[in-house]
Amino acid sequence: MGPKRRPGRPLSPLSWMERFVYLIVTVASVIFICFSVYRDSLKYDGILNLYDFAPGWGWLGREQDISNFEWHFWFLKFMAISPWYLGHIALGKIMEQHSLTSKKYVFLVYGLGALLKLVGWQTVGLCVAHSTIMYIISQIGLSVLVWITSLVLLSTLNFEICITFMKGLLEDDEEETWYYLLMFTLALSNIRATSFCLEACWNRKVVGEEVAGHEKEETICPAEDLYHEIPKHSEHQGCTTDQPKFQSSIGASVPRSSRVAASSLSQPIAYSYTDMVFYVMYLPLFFTGPILTYDLFKAQINQSQASEYKPRVVYLSLHLLRFLFWALFNEMILHFLYFNAIQNSLRVLKQVPLFTLAGLGFCHGQFFMLKYHVMFGYPGTVAKFDGLQPPDGPKCISYIYLYSDMWKYFDRGLYSFLKRYIYIPCGGSKEGFHRQVIGSLLCFMYIFYWHGAEYYILLFILLNYVGISLERIGSLLCTIPTFKHLETSVLSVAMVQRVHAFFSIPIFLMSCFSVFCFFGGKEVGYLFFSRLIINGWWGSWAVLVVLVYCAIQNAIETARWLEQCATHVKAS
Repeated sequence: MGPKRRPGRPLSPLSWMERFVYLIVTVASVIFICFSVYRDSLKYDGILNLYDFAPGWGWLGREQDISNFEWHFWFLKFMAISPWYLGHIALGKIMEQHSLTSKKYVFLVYGLGALLKLVGWQTVGLCVAHSTIMYIISQIGLSVLVWITSLVLLSTLNFEICITFMKGLLEDDEEETWYYLLMFTLALSNIRATSFCLEACWNRKVVGEEVAGHEKEETICPAEDLYHEIPKHSEHQGCTTDQPKFQSSIGASVPRSSRVAASSLSQPIAYSYTDMVFYVMYLPLFFTGPILTYDLFKAQINQSQASEYKPRVVYLSLHLLRFLFWALFNEMILHFLYFNAIQNSLRVLKQVPLFTLAGLGFCHGQFFMLKYHVMFGYPGTVAKFDGLQPPDGPKCISYIYLYSDMWKYFDRGLYSFLKRYIYIPCGGSKEGFHRQVIGSLLCFMYIFYWHGAEYYILLFILLNYVGISLERIGSLLCTIPTFKHLETSVLSVAMVQRVHAFFSIPIFLMSCFSVFCFFGGKEVGYLFFSRLIINGWWGSWAVLVVLVYCAIQNAIETARWLEQCATHVKAS
């Protein structure tokens, strides 16, 4: 990270000329590598897989790259879902005006009916069955049993006998699109059911202590600020501030939010079986998320928005238009930049120039970010009509260069889930470096297992874990008196920022190669690494280092500027 600002110094320690050079170099290089992708999209169009393309918008006169299955599937699927979203919004406003206490049951019936129509009884039945099993186990009150059950049910998505059974339930699914939808929604439902059941176990523990009359010293949730600020300020969902002290076993300690919840069991949303089904099958967030942990869902869904009806509807409607714009922007880009189709052809990927190869990586990253910006933002905005505050979509990856920031600010809902239910119960950041390492390792192991336990996922997870560990080691080194003296008394603030940016280059590149593995598999990841690093020469290495260095400096300056803007907003 960039160095802290010294008192009395300007916001940025770098001169405007130096910052201007970094900006110009980065902007020019991005324009050039994107042009290289466009040029080679035309050049290799004739030898790319014909099935990766479909007739595009008539007024553009070009074919469209449809080889990114996930985007193509959800873009079309959201068209079918949208009318049901509108019905949900209208129904919610009617219930807020007339019968707030019945809103849960009306939403549940409407949502189940919509899901039966959109995904079929097979997917709905399996999601309810998995959740029911977890709910029954949670009644024992042991968090460890909830985790074991959750992982066992998650395993059914990978066992061949279970896969064969689930495929047999689906009819007329030669292209396996319904099977993909089933796997996708079951995985998300598993996370929501896990969140509900862990919160229920913590609540049962608190209630049991109160009934027994054994009032113990209150355990402060390290994420207390995180979960109390989110309902009003969703930008704080990536907060990493921890406070001591949690026990070491997962789920052994009880967050303060659960204690607060225990005193409000008379609210419409609590810990019954109906509440669990309502939460897991909640229509706006059912398909793609984002993940909203149950403690937040329970607190926010109970709040009435009737007094803010008109201004809120206008504001949220504008946000829906915003996500529609980015969805159409993604669709338009795929008429000109065939980075997905080129990636699917290793023969072409081996032939393109290095600048095109770098452009393919850049375009993949930006497209992936925009894809989930829409997939999270659109349903999240629909949920906001009900008074919920789901996690924001991913931050632009162009100004994120640290592994830790990428995990915090890309899938913020998943990050909050991992932090609340795995990392903090394992000790958090206040229990020492070794506990951080263990907590992080368990988080990444869960991510690996949840994504399907494939080899390319393992490579992605390992590189990310090594990267985050190196960042933490670097942070520890900076606390050693010798290095601290060097930074504060010998080097200028500007030079410290330059040194930090330089030593961030290998970690940044490791992050890029891990993402390439995630996008295209181990073959694509290894091809990028071999062409850019192993088979590179001193000239290509120098260009790569300079461009990455400039990009990191821009990221540091952008993060500093955003922090200043946030400070000004709070002050006003």
